[in-house]
Amino acid sequence: MKRSFLLYVFVVFPCVLKAQTEPIQSQFIQSISDHQAIDEFISKNGYLFFSDELILNTEPGETDVILDFQKAADDYRWSNTFINNSETKITVGSFKKGDLSIFILTGWSDIGSAWKKEVDVVLEEDQKMGITLDLERELDKERTTWEELANAHDPLAHTNYSYAGGAVYLSGGRRNDGPEEIAQRYSYMENPAYSVYLEDIFLKRTSEGRVVEIGRYSIGSRDSNGKGMYLIVWEKQPEGRWQIALDFNF
Repeated sequence: MKRSFLLYVFVVFPCVLKAQTEPIQSQFIQSISDHQAIDEFISKNGYLFFSDELILNTEPGETDVILDFQKAADDYRWSNTFINNSETKITVGSFKKGDLSIFILTGWSDIGSAWKKEVDVVLEEDQKMGITLDLERELDKERTTWEELANAHDPLAHTNYSYAGGAVYLSGGRRNDGPEEIAQRYSYMENPAYSVYLEDIFLKRTSEGRVVEIGRYSIGSRDSNGKGMYLIVWEKQPEGRWQIALDFNF
């Protein structure tokens, strides 16, 4: 009897995760298609929209927010949910605009028993692109270097190497732009006792020069209970190396 019950929970649980935010996501896509305000969908603590066409950032409590986004359409399809804790998660899905497939990844927070968006990554998707073994190795190398530089306690050297010139960092509703600002935000890494480690759990290549990554970070040691979730958009630079264009975490 116990086995049947456990199997039932395993099968139903992903559907429950999907149902919590799928209707909200569909309504959001319809709103940006119709150029309507998106206030009801976004966190009042601040929100970031990152796409091929624009990067929009709202201030805490900002109202009458309308996205001038040209690729919006309907037919949203959920594909995965990554749970950080009971109050934060990241969902992955897509929608169509004519023959185009648009990839959408959203960081959600449960605020007052309602799911609100902290970040959206919306990118045109080339479905012929995939994650090759060589690409995995390249990103593994960059991720390892990110850790080594973060744990060397020199935030500016870290961000100058790992972050693109126009990189955006978002955490706790606060946005920082470019390696210098991000280094100032990372000033806590100067503490000799500080260490951080990354573990990727999802990779998606949307184009020749862009990869989206979801992962978990741990503070102190890889086995630490002090864990959170991150989202990175990697961009390939002219010299062939990958750098971070967007860094978000819970």
